[in-house]
Amino acid sequence: MNAMRWRTVLTLGMAVFLGSACATTRSKTPITDPDLITEDQIVRSKATNAYDVIATISPKMFTAHGAVTTRGDQPPTPGRQALPVLVYIDNVKVGPIDELKTLGKVDLKEIRYLSPRAATDRWGEGHPGGVIFVTTIQGLGPDTTAR
Repeated sequence: MNAMRWRTVLTLGMAVFLGSACATTRSKTPITDPDLITEDQIVRSKATNAYDVIATISPKMFTAHGAVTTRGDQPPTPGRQALPVLVYIDNVKVGPIDELKTLGKVDLKEIRYLSPRAATDRWGEGHPGGVIFVTTIQGLGPDTTAR
């Protein structure tokens, strides 16, 4: 009986040791937000303007995601027109995504996609496809502190 007890204690001790060793090991790959392009990513990009930065790093930003639909949780059907994603630069609405082609890469600090709900909470109605929100280094818009 004593040997059996000793094996149980040893087995439990090994399990605790291995479990704690695994818990403290961290992945060297950082978890990234698919709706955020950071200044570091922008600098490392070979793109020359904001549109190309998004196209190469996170093209999903160009399409509405997280939009409330009239059909519940069903994905959009093929052939259905996509909801427009609007662009804001430093809190100033500039229009459709083609406007990003006029903004040089050197001016960019951060690019973030905001869902239709988050955009509505921030700027009011009229953002059915969400917003690409660009923060520039110079702070070209009237309010660069709000998030």
